[in-house]
Amino acid sequence: MADLNEIDDGQSSITDGTCKTYRLPWSKYENIFKIIDLKEDFEKYQKFNVRCKYCASSKLLTADTRNSSNLLKHLEMQHKNIWTSQNEKFVQTKLKRKTDDCINENFHSNHKLEINEKKTKVTTILDFSKRNSSVSQNELNLMIQNLIINASLPFNLVEQIDFKNLITTGYPNRHVLSRKTLMKNIEAQHQVLLQDMKSIFSKVNYLTTTADCWTIFKRSYLGMTCHWINPVSLERESCLLAIRRLKGSHTYDLLARTMESIYTEFNINDKVIYTTTDNGSNFVKCFEIYGQSSVVEIVQDGSKKTDVEILQTLEDSIEEEYDENKEDTDDDANTEKDEDVSFSRISITQVLDNRELIGECTSNWDDCMVYNLPKHHRCASHTLNLIATAEIEKALSAIA
Repeated sequence: MADLNEIDDGQSSITDGTCKTYRLPWSKYENIFKIIDLKEDFEKYQKFNVRCKYCASSKLLTADTRNSSNLLKHLEMQHKNIWTSQNEKFVQTKLKRKTDDCINENFHSNHKLEINEKKTKVTTILDFSKRNSSVSQNELNLMIQNLIINASLPFNLVEQIDFKNLITTGYPNRHVLSRKTLMKNIEAQHQVLLQDMKSIFSKVNYLTTTADCWTIFKRSYLGMTCHWINPVSLERESCLLAIRRLKGSHTYDLLARTMESIYTEFNINDKVIYTTTDNGSNFVKCFEIYGQSSVVEIVQDGSKKTDVEILQTLEDSIEEEYDENKEDTDDDANTEKDEDVSFSRISITQVLDNRELIGECTSNWDDCMVYNLPKHHRCASHTLNLIATAEIEKALSAIA
């Protein structure tokens, strides 16, 4: 048994030689019983010799930290009045603790209600049925229209019952627009887009285009894109000009007529400096016949001139200086020639009726049309692809 030093009578704890303090585990018995010494010390519990402060005798009682029944029995038999008063205090303390616990529970319950209210608010925000009032019918029509355009969906989607149920479930007070209204809105949006593109092109001086034709599902199409430098931000911008249906074979004149019609529609005939295509024979012949020549243009005196025109101007100026000394002789010669020249009037009806002047144009007017196309630029990627495939095969077959 450890050598214990008793503490003051007003306390119910002791300290052994190792400065380890022992105390009864029941706070309601602290003022009634006093620890005398440590009787047994186990790993999980202890036994004490305690003395009742209200007993006249020095009888010791054994108190086990696992159970207080021995102390409780002593109070009920020897000090019933003291135990009743102490028990009432304990009961009041216990009731107070219960009250505090109830307050805490109410606080936590209210806090949970606030959290649930916040969750309800979040759920309400995410509930589409309660947001339909914030989306007008025009906004809903525009969303459906953009969905069909961007996803390349058929127009009859708005006539499907499942699609109508989806929209009316999400927006109970709204309805799905009809197919006729949808096509009308898309056409109106298309016209607005064309006007915006024309407005942008009017502020740009130089444009380049790309063109390509293809066949799918036994139908032919020509697609053209446009590229330019933004004059404000100096960034490259691009857009799709048009996709046109081609009826018949992909002949060079059909391609020329279609491309020029697109340029005319956007008023960019004089702004397109180059058109890039693949190495197809129809495109190559189209620009060889109707395209501008690739001579270098030089700006002189505020106007664009080719190098050939500049050389011709220099030659003309030299000839004028050379002929200044012979001005009188030339005037006499010109006078004699003017006297020999005679003119005759020809009726316009004779010109129109003369098939020798018109040739075969009256039989096929399209053959007489002359189209104005920009300079041609062949796609470098397609050229390299042809070199890496067809040209190499030809070279190898020639060597073999």
